[in-house]
Amino acid sequence: RGRANDPRKMLFCNTCQEGYIMPHRGRLCPKTAEENTGAAVKCPICNFQVISIARGDGYEGNGYNLCPKCYADPPPEHGGTRNGGNFPCFSCSHPTCALAGGIQGGEVEVFSCPFCRERRVQGGKILLRKNTRGYVLSCANYSARQRCSFTIWLPRASQSITVDDNICSRCSTEGAVRKISFVWKPGGVPPHLGRESTVCILCDARFRQEVQIDMPQMNQVGSTSRQRNGNGNGHRRDATN
Repeated sequence: RGRANDPRKMLFCNTCQEGYIMPHRGRLCPKTAEENTGAAVKCPICNFQVISIARGDGYEGNGYNLCPKCYADPPPEHGGTRNGGNFPCFSCSHPTCALAGGIQGGEVEVFSCPFCRERRVQGGKILLRKNTRGYVLSCANYSARQRCSFTIWLPRASQSITVDDNICSRCSTEGAVRKISFVWKPGGVPPHLGRESTVCILCDARFRQEVQIDMPQMNQVGSTSRQRNGNGNGHRRDATN
């Protein structure tokens, strides 16, 4: 329940008399196993049944999942903040849950979103995520009302990718720009190129060219769809600015 101009949805348990605020946009549906068993898909953290958010009721995205308990009370050990609220499954870094799309350190801002800055939209920050297609840098506003489309798909030959503690001094003029560390899959990198790379995605054009990473442009992507380019397989050794 809520104000007429700000509708709220809530899941309420009559047994324990607990209520959980849900996103006010999208159709809510209990998630069940894809097999014909109809078994409930449960969160491995709190054992709540997962809720699927589908297109409708003002939401036009491709859908996502959330755990009612984690959404309202994000677990800090899996990437949640102590501020509470707005913690869908794609932000979670639980190591064994197939729905978790976040990674350890995924809440760290790599750099501010240039698309959101150009449109003067607040909250635009680029985060490192992982899904079934691999690692990706995307804007935190993608799932919000703004539907920001800034996306950089990272090479699939990466065994792991993390946000480095080092700041790029060349690019950090309007805010901190953190470097990205890559560990390449065994056998996927020629011996003379090494196994690891730590680079600034924004200013190391040579690295982007070698691993075929495409930078999105505002005149090439719409505000409601992501650019699906940049799944390169090239590699290189550590680069410095």
